[in-house]
Amino acid sequence: SIVIRKLTINQSRPEVLSRHPYLSFEQAKAIYEYRRKHIRIKSAEELKKIKELSQEDIEKLLIYLDLS
Repeated sequence: SIVIRKLTINQSRPEVLSRHPYLSFEQAKAIYEYRRKHIRIKSAEELKKIKELSQEDIEKLLIYLDLS
């Protein structure tokens, strides 16, 4: 059985987020900046507001994200 370690997107700094193979440092910074302005990311829909993330990026990432 495979265990997926989820990214705590609402607590992680850009340096941590960018370690994920599906996120570049620029994307990680954009997530972090969005979170700073909006306190937290509550849904995948909010990720669509981050221009550095494409729909394809979001779909690949969803299984790995902890939005709590």
